[in-house]
This record gives sequence, structure tokens and C-alpha cells, in this order.
Amino acid sequence: MDIVENTIIGAGVVGTAVAHELSKAGREVFVIEKNPGVTQGENQSSRNAGVIHSGLFYDQATRPLKAELCPLGVRMLYDFCQIHDVPHLNCGKLVVATAEKDRPNLEHYMAQARANGVEFRMLNRDEVAAREPNVQAVGALDLPSAGVVEPTRLVHKLYALSSNHGAHFLTHTELRLIRARTEGFELI
Repeated sequence: MDIVENTIIGAGVVGTAVAHELSKAGREVFVIEKNPGVTQGENQSSRNAGVIHSGLFYDQATRPLKAELCPLGVRMLYDFCQIHDVPHLNCGKLVVATAEKDRPNLEHYMAQARANGVEFRMLNRDEVAAREPNVQAVGALDLPSAGVVEPTRLVHKLYALSSNHGAHFLTHTELRLIRARTEGFELI
């Protein structure tokens, strides 16, 4: 039986990002991917909207790590995309209250943004209309750190960097069973 230091299951954006960090640090990495490839949008990550979330919707009580790490990760992702020429757009996002009865929700999210360290600005009706004339709202939270990234290109870049650092990608390989062993796990 061969022993591998790090095995990652799935070569989507999370799997390739972890492979990139581990391989960059000189660690042995094998990535198991059931799809036939990684570079042409074969995985689930390539089918998402590519939204770069600001970290607003993660509650400190129920998801404290996401609440803490998402705002930092957003900045790191924009830096990565800039350095590696991955298409992205820091377009921001509006979270709107379409009626006065929605204002408490905005206030809740404003408090959550503040707690999470998410940059925001509260907009009134006129400011919302000036920013986006097609939206009718009584107010909104402007989240300038939100944006979009081209997910297939992001996964491809992470794959290429990981491979260049020695990560091994085993495509068209489906993991069927994991057994706990005294010294790690057995993958079947």
C-alpha cells in the first residue's frame, strides 16, 4: 500500500486552492477528481455564478469562521486574480429594502457587516436610485467588496500553479470508500 501525505477529494475551486497552497509549501499532494479533467469546466465550481461574497451573510454565532475569514479571503482573492490575470470584476453589491417594513432586515445586516469587518455604506432612496435607476428601494446596504470572478479560469489557474509545484491530479478517478486506519485513511 502506498502512503500519500495529502489527498484532496475534488478539483473544484476549493480543492485546487488547497492543492495550490500545500504544493507551494513543498508538500506532497494528490487530488482525486471523478470528472475527466480540470481545465475545461468539468466540475461543479465551473457551473456556479462566480460570486465573490463580501462576508455579510455569515452569522458570528452559527458560522464564526466564515464570518471572520470571508472578508480576508475576498481581499486575497482579488489580489490573486490581479496577479494571475484571472478575469474578475469588483462591482459591489446592493442589499435593498424595497419597503419600510424591510428596514429592520437592513439594520440587522448592517450590524452583521460591522461585526464581520465587512466594508459597507448605508444608502437612502435617492442614493440607491442614483447608483441603480432600475431598483426602487427605500434604502440599501452598499457592499463595495462584493464582485464576480470567472470560475473556470480561476480553477484552471489554481490547477496550473498546483501542477507546477508538483501536485498530482488523478482525473477520471472516483473515490468509492474511505476507511479509517491507525495511521491515516485508506482510499478505495
